[in-house]
Amino acid sequence: MLICFFFSHLFFSLVREILIPEDGLYKIEIYATNDLHGRFFDSLYVGDRAEVHPYSLASVSSYIKQRRSAVGDNNVVLLDIGDHLQGDNAVYYFNFVDNSSEHLFSRMANYIDYDAVVVGNHDIEAGHDVYDKISKELSMPYLAANALDKISGDPYFTPYTVLSKNGLRIAVIGLTNPNIPNWLSPYLWEGMEFIEIKESLQYWVDYVKNNESPHIIIAALHAGLGNVETYNIENPARFLAANIEGLDVVFASHDHKVTTEYINNGSKDVLLLEGGSRASYLSAAYVVL
Repeated sequence: MLICFFFSHLFFSLVREILIPEDGLYKIEIYATNDLHGRFFDSLYVGDRAEVHPYSLASVSSYIKQRRSAVGDNNVVLLDIGDHLQGDNAVYYFNFVDNSSEHLFSRMANYIDYDAVVVGNHDIEAGHDVYDKISKELSMPYLAANALDKISGDPYFTPYTVLSKNGLRIAVIGLTNPNIPNWLSPYLWEGMEFIEIKESLQYWVDYVKNNESPHIIIAALHAGLGNVETYNIENPARFLAANIEGLDVVFASHDHKVTTEYINNGSKDVLLLEGGSRASYLSAAYVVL
């Protein structure tokens, strides 16, 4: 069933029904922003001050506050799927002018209370001084399971997080775009190597299934949609939804497209969502367990 709501944003959602051994009915609302590109406020920063952007992270914040008030904090999950550190003037200022204060994105993310944030390729573009600092400032995990420390071989960022929501365990595995070395100068990602998402994701899905006993497994990919039939290193989301065993929900990003669809994985349908860019869309999955 497809449900569309219009409230300052266009929300896409699908109801996913899963049977679990525990008694009771659980309803979890899972929201995701992606490719914000610094669109934290509605300001244009130049020209007519009366003219504003119609959508921004500020309007997302208002909606999420309403949903948490309506259904309770413990029934709402909020994720960001990367590319937040490049774009509008405000984020540029805190990347390259005032890089001693707490970064504006850290303040925004902590205020809106994301449950997890994924590293995008444009976030690496800001350089070690910026994203290493933000990783420490955020009160939630900064995820990129496939960005490895060259020395230790371990993930440079946090690979996944398990959220406890109303008695449910929700695993969120975050992966960044492995094409970063083809786009960015080596000094920006010095000390890291990037593994293809296909290889890394199956490992971490199996790991969390075996070690964390989650009820829901989410893949939060800073990567585009592509197609079901062919694996593409930059845009593999549809292919991965169809071929990685154990997934329930996949959030895509990066190519700024908008979709909500089920993709058959052989044994079940996997929900795939992507919400454009710059907060013009907010992906919403309503999960009924």
